[in-house]
Amino acid sequence: MKNRLIALALLAACIVALVLVFSLRGGPDRPPAVPLTHMAPATVTRIEVHKLGRPVMTLHQRAVGWWMLAPQSAPAEAARVQRLLAALGELTARQYPADSIDLAAVGLNPPAWTLIVNNTRIDFGSLNPSSLLRYVRRGDAVYMVMDSIAPLLAGGANAFLAPAPTSAAHAGTARG
Repeated sequence: MKNRLIALALLAACIVALVLVFSLRGGPDRPPAVPLTHMAPATVTRIEVHKLGRPVMTLHQRAVGWWMLAPQSAPAEAARVQRLLAALGELTARQYPADSIDLAAVGLNPPAWTLIVNNTRIDFGSLNPSSLLRYVRRGDAVYMVMDSIAPLLAGGANAFLAPAPTSAAHAGTARG
């Protein structure tokens, strides 16, 4: 009986030691999460969007707010543009040198979406099926992000148009 207790105590001590070793050892050295861009939304004055290399829309900041220049000239919905700009600062989960990745295999050659913000180009590739993170290239680095930008872009140019103002008569009938 005494030998059994000693054996159990030694086993418990080994398990505790192993847990401590593995928990204190830490994981692989990974660079800390960084924002996709360091752009302050207030500094952005121009946004271009391309899908598979073809222009989708161009937005420009004016004194009175955001304006769509192409494919048509019209006011842009400020809230949607602000969501897009806020997403530029989302944290990346992983990053790799661009020359260490097969860009075609991750949907970055050619990219599904390209966003040019002021003079910064950001290419959006495919989702990684195991992590559901999107491959995004900015400069010489490929990042993996929990992407909230590509879904915003998927709505196309019409999703960025400001709603047409309703007339007072029509607004009254809409309320019931």
